[in-house]
Order: sequence, then C-alpha cells, then structure tokens
Amino acid sequence: MKFSKNGFTLVELLIAIFIITIGIMGIYLAIPRILSSASLNATQFLASYLAQEGFEIVRNIRDTNWLQGKNWKEGLGNGDYIVQYNDSSLRDFGDIFLKIDDREESKGFYNCESGMESRFKRKITISSEGSDKLNITVEITWPGKGGKTESFIAKNNLYDWK
Repeated sequence: MKFSKNGFTLVELLIAIFIITIGIMGIYLAIPRILSSASLNATQFLASYLAQEGFEIVRNIRDTNWLQGKNWKEGLGNGDYIVQYNDSSLRDFGDIFLKIDDREESKGFYNCESGMESRFKRKITISSEGSDKLNITVEITWPGKGGKTESFIAKNNLYDWK
C-alpha cells in the first residue's frame, strides 16, 4: 500500500479550521473593545482641550488685569467657577452642561448660554497660595457607561511674575 503525500489528512484539516476559528473569534471579540477605547480616547482628548481653554481664559483675565494696571488677582478669588470662551470674568459655579453654539459667527464653540447641550461640564477651582501664587484646577466631567461619571482633572499655577 502506497500513501500519497500530496494532500492534507483529515486531522490536519480539522486543526487548521480550529486555528482559523480561534483567530476569527479573537478578532470578533476585540473589535468592540477597540471601538470603545477609541471613543473614550476621543472624549478624553476633547476634555483636555476644554480644560486647556479654561486655563487660557483665567490666564487672560490675569493678563488683562496687568495691562489695565489692576491687582493681578482681581476677579480671581478663591472658589468654584464656570467660564466660556468669550468671557472677561468668571461666573459663579453652576452645575450646568456646556452648550455647543450653533450661531454662524461662533458655530462649534462651547459656551454656557446658547446652542445644543453637550455632555460636558466644566468647573474651575481657584485657591490662593500666598500673595503671588494661585492654584487653578479645571475639572471636566461627563456621563459614562452605567451611570458612572467620568472626569478629566488638570491643575496649573498662576504667578504674579510681572
């Protein structure tokens, strides 16, 4: 009896099918995790930009005080605040969602007054540390999966270095 070595045996074929099936199942199970991770990364990226904008607005208030010959801390007292991109002063904190402006001249900007409500909230906390330093904390929060609140917190200091 002569055996041919030209083809696969049934056992080899079953092993190959098993390996391919495991690979396909692995990919199938990984796709939802990859998509969820990409969505979370995009949300955290946007939250970091909203935090940066909060710092820039507070910095702008400090710099305007300098330019106008005022005390550099004017309007930057200890407390919790909200702010939007075109504010020249801080507003008392209200636990409100930021809105995405839909007016033509400011389309896409986040603000506190008009437009479609976003899923983000921004709280700016200022605490004084001595006469020449302010601790600034910006917290961005949004609803996550299962009713859990997700957050991005950034901290920075402002100084009277002028």
